Amino acid sequence: MSGKQFPSRELRELTWGDAPETYTLISDTIVDNGRWSIHHEMIFQFDGLFYRTHYSIGATECQDERPFEYDGEFVTCEQVVAVEKTVTVYEAVPA
Repeated sequence: MSGKQFPSRELRELTWGDAPETYTLISDTIVDNGRWSIHHEMIFQFDGLFYRTHYSIGATECQDERPFEYDGEFVTCEQVVAVEKTVTVYEAVPA
C-alpha cells in the first residue's frame, strides 16, 4: 500500500467543499454507522493521483465530532486507481 500524508485541516475543508484548488473531491460515501458516529470513505484527486481515506462525524446534533478531528495534524491516505467493473443486477419484468 502506498500512501501520502495530507494536513487534516485541508481534508476537513475538502469534506465541507472549501478545500484548496489542488484537491478535487471524487466521492464521499457513507460506509457504516454506529450509535454515535457516521463513517465515511472519501476518494479525492491531488496532483493527478487518486487517494482514499476514512473519517467519521457525529451521528446526531448531540455528538460533537468533526471530520478528522481525532487523527492528528496529518492523515495518511492510501493511493488508489480507478478500475471499471461490470455488475449484474436483476430487475422485475414489466407486466
